[in-house]
Amino acid sequence: MRTFILALFFIIISKAIAAQQQPFPLDIKMQNMHLTMEMFLSNQIKNRGISAAAWLRFRNTSELPIQDVTLLLNPGLNVTKVVGVKNRNLSFQSNIGDVSGDTFNLNVIKVKLASPVAPNNSTEFSVQYKGDLKSLALFADHLPNDILKPDYTMVRFNSFIYPVVAAPDKKAINSYKKHQRYTPTAKITVPQGYSLAGNAIERKRVLSGTREQIELRGSEPSYGFILGLSQFTKLTTSNTTHYFLPENRDAAMTANAELLNIAETYNQLLGPSGSNRKYIVSELNNAFAEESGQGFDFISFGDYSKTNFQKQLASLWQIKNYTSNDHGWHIALTRMLEDHDKIGPLGTTSLDVVRTAFETNPKLQKLPLKKYAEKGNAAVSTANYTLMFAMLHESLGDQSFWQLMYGFRSEFGDFGASDEDLLEYLKANIKDKKVRKLVIDWMNKGRIMKALEKADSFASLVESIK
Repeated sequence: MRTFILALFFIIISKAIAAQQQPFPLDIKMQNMHLTMEMFLSNQIKNRGISAAAWLRFRNTSELPIQDVTLLLNPGLNVTKVVGVKNRNLSFQSNIGDVSGDTFNLNVIKVKLASPVAPNNSTEFSVQYKGDLKSLALFADHLPNDILKPDYTMVRFNSFIYPVVAAPDKKAINSYKKHQRYTPTAKITVPQGYSLAGNAIERKRVLSGTREQIELRGSEPSYGFILGLSQFTKLTTSNTTHYFLPENRDAAMTANAELLNIAETYNQLLGPSGSNRKYIVSELNNAFAEESGQGFDFISFGDYSKTNFQKQLASLWQIKNYTSNDHGWHIALTRMLEDHDKIGPLGTTSLDVVRTAFETNPKLQKLPLKKYAEKGNAAVSTANYTLMFAMLHESLGDQSFWQLMYGFRSEFGDFGASDEDLLEYLKANIKDKKVRKLVIDWMNKGRIMKALEKADSFASLVESIK
């Protein structure tokens, strides 16, 4: 009995040590953030600054209670007060510290909660802070050069202009960006005539003298705001919102015409997007690092050459997949739309990926495609579905394939579909017996390898079913 108690004691202690050492976000799940900020922009350091408060709400996802929380903030910003539930002031310690695994410093704030937060419980507090945004590029060239200049500045995660709940560790910060998803809101006060462009929707403006308060909501769940602030000109279409600087009007109008042409092509292939989301394109000053994400792009000073408009717009036509969020037929169909004018090369690339996956994991060779996500192989299913769609396209012809998928999207676009829904739709709507058999063999019977064994290229694979 004594041995058992000692063993149990050591297990509990080891878990406590592990929990303390565990990098965020494995122990905390962000639920929301509301940012209230007033920004003063100037070329003179003495006249610029920020006064802000960030309300943070999160859940304890660890196995042990949480008593202390670590925040990261730009080194030019100082916390003045932390207020918890029931308007109780919380104690905190703040110091400029190194970020492990990188070459820059941040303001590291350790907040002591009023009481421990039990596992699976949530808490919230508000962080009040002020100061001047310091350029992190002073530490290293790969870091953002964000400062509060009147011609252009940014409100974004990478400059730590708002508090981030994470350890001062490069891996922890990257893990936060990869895993945390919530929909932030904000009220940001700026000089009149300025706009905030990025992964947020402007909901309201309130004018007070020469300043305006802009109310924002994140355009979709993300790890935080990524916004450019300047005196933008704004162009809006049914699928895009385009912010550009007046001196780059010619390049912006050319880019906008390209966006309209791509959207019209997608409308013809799959019908109207039906999405409430918009693809947001924003120019930024050359001094600021480019940044892209799902549904938005920041482009250096009118240089649109590196931007993949086709990929970003195609995501607006994506159908919800109930079987898997991140991989599967819905991603494959989006790739088909994106590369609608180069299906052959897409089929060849997908075939190479599938062959490699089968060599690495032979069990996949006999697994029905609709079962991939269920059996923990969702990531491989995207390449398989892309290959199948490419084969359908080459076998049926361009017009017939897109008519087929137009019908599928018309039926399931509003509410989404599962792998089984896709299978039943294709079985019911493909008239060619050989092509229909291909779909059934791959999706329902796990006979993909039989087709691949007889083909040495994508072209010969297509010929095998004609």
